[in-house]
Amino acid sequence: MSGRIHHVIASLVVDGLRHVAPEIPFDVEVLREIAEADEREGVDLVGYRRLLQVAHAHDGGLALLSAGQLARERSHPLLFVLLNSDSPESVIDKQVRLAAFIHSRHHLVLEHIGAREMTLVHVSSEDTPPEPAEHLAACGQYLVVFEEIGCRELCCRFPDSAQPQRWVYEAGRFRAPAPGGGYQRWHLRWASFEPTRKPMPGLDELLLADQRELRESVGPAAEVERVVRRDLARTWKLAEVAASLEMSPRSLQRTLAGVGERYSDLIDRIRNDEAARLLRETSLSVTEIGYVCGFADAAHFSRSFKRRFEQPPSVYRQQQPGLDSLEFSR
Repeated sequence: MSGRIHHVIASLVVDGLRHVAPEIPFDVEVLREIAEADEREGVDLVGYRRLLQVAHAHDGGLALLSAGQLARERSHPLLFVLLNSDSPESVIDKQVRLAAFIHSRHHLVLEHIGAREMTLVHVSSEDTPPEPAEHLAACGQYLVVFEEIGCRELCCRFPDSAQPQRWVYEAGRFRAPAPGGGYQRWHLRWASFEPTRKPMPGLDELLLADQRELRESVGPAAEVERVVRRDLARTWKLAEVAASLEMSPRSLQRTLAGVGERYSDLIDRIRNDEAARLLRETSLSVTEIGYVCGFADAAHFSRSFKRRFEQPPSVYRQQQPGLDSLEFSR
């Protein structure tokens, strides 16, 4: 999607800007393109950047930072994955995979993390770095995510800006950043972390496993599946699953081997079986399904799915007799 931006990201930012600062004189044609864009085509990057620049000039970046607040009211599979996280580190891992799935030019790098603080860097996978307005828009979006998953009394500042000690977000309020840029590095601090999960009606029923059915399953493979299904989009390491089951990694491997299972094969089967169900029963896109099921990127999803079902996801879906439609507020 070179020269384009994913329509979900663009619409979240622009709808948020129109919500917090309706007086900003945006280009009507670009707004129409964003409203009508689909997943494959995306939104023209030049027009999108022009909108962000207009917003930045309007009030020095305050609206760009504040625009992310609208994400609290939205329900979308990509947001579902990020908000269904039990730690800031999990969010960072998922956003790297999100960038790979939607071919985003930008992603976050975790530079440092402590007990109640971390430093993130918003970088580009291309030679051209993100523009200052893009840094601000992304920061506003992720501040919402970190608050929603449980970071209490969250604060944020830009250490590379002209006023490195200025908190641009503190006590639930935004302040315009110092002019002149330097917004690529974000220092976040919070008073405590209390894992929280906000319900997403419709998506919860669709994407969270049937807990009753899982509870009725027995055996070590079922125990692993119960853990993994809590957050299928997460990159589950053997040690993490073992710790959840109060076992050592070696003990878990031996237990699975005793019933003819290998950990990596079991995880792949769980992901692929859920992907097949979503392809059969929902109107989620192939990209969304691959992401919510925890695959590394679209190519990994296609290869893994084909190994299990002898055909790629798109062909598998085409052969299904019908789809149950499910609409989301995007």
